[in-house]
Amino acid sequence: MFKDFVSNGALAGGVIGYHFFVFVVESNETQNQLKHSLIKVKETEERFRLLAEYSSDMITMHNHLSEYIYISPAVKEVIHFEYPELLGRKLETFIHPDDVNRTNEMFDVALKAGSAESTYRYRSKFGDYVWIESTLKSVPYQEEGEKKVIIVSRNITKRKQTEQKLQEANKLLSRLSYMDGLTGVANRRYFDDTLHKEWSTAIESLAPMTLVMMDIDYFKNYNDTYGHVIGDLCLQTIAQGVNNLFLEHSSCTFCRYGGEEFTLIMPDATSESGLQAAQKIKDTVAALHLKHKSSRIADIVTLSMGIATMYPNKTTIPDSLIKEADSALYQSKLRGRNTISINDKPRRIST
Repeated sequence: MFKDFVSNGALAGGVIGYHFFVFVVESNETQNQLKHSLIKVKETEERFRLLAEYSSDMITMHNHLSEYIYISPAVKEVIHFEYPELLGRKLETFIHPDDVNRTNEMFDVALKAGSAESTYRYRSKFGDYVWIESTLKSVPYQEEGEKKVIIVSRNITKRKQTEQKLQEANKLLSRLSYMDGLTGVANRRYFDDTLHKEWSTAIESLAPMTLVMMDIDYFKNYNDTYGHVIGDLCLQTIAQGVNNLFLEHSSCTFCRYGGEEFTLIMPDATSESGLQAAQKIKDTVAALHLKHKSSRIADIVTLSMGIATMYPNKTTIPDSLIKEADSALYQSKLRGRNTISINDKPRRIST
């Protein structure tokens, strides 16, 4: 029996010894894995530190309140601040007032969705605003159990200035493409575009449209008498004088139609309104007292004018209004010029 007891004790001791040995081995492996993991973490942190410190982009970390908790050295180059001047302060403190809401929204998106992008104006240490382009990404922060947002930012002010200059150049080019080179008023292209646009608007609102067409009387004789240089000056003087009547607080559009012909587009206007406008134009040109000794009806430059009014609808086209106004203008010339004629069809055309 004693031998059996000893034998059983030896067996139990062997089992315990075996498991202890396994435990020691596994513990050593765990420690080795832990050490390996720590080394990897340190290597990762070292890489991040090197990237952050030597990157030309500004890398910052923020808590959920958008407060700065880390700022890379590039802050000096990008926005000219020192590290302590930003630490603990909210991002929105430095954002242009017009961009604050949009930037805060992007920060919230990054916190919830994981990433976002934003372009905004940032107040530098010198007090001026620079354009910043940022990529935001949220990361879990295990030590505190909450998400942080890492932002990579760069100064894109020069690019924005170039874009702005390009936009201004495009606007100028567009404006020039709609401007008559000689007189400085709207040209035929602008007339066509505006007439079609106003025509569509009138169809929707069931409103009338009036078109006034005008022609300088005996302008060929004027050019033959005074020369084309003086003739161009005559066109410029008349165009600017009439255009000034409709520059402010008017929905009317005055254009050079071609040669010595001009037009006035009057949306939501009756023939009576067209007649008032035409008479005002006629008086304005007469008041310029431009001498015209080769005219057959007066000793100064005069205008013949035609007025047409229609109610646009889907079965008609803008050219029909032009045709009616041109017909009225022709009637003025037949009547001896220096006069105003109105078409007799200002009726609403049934659809």
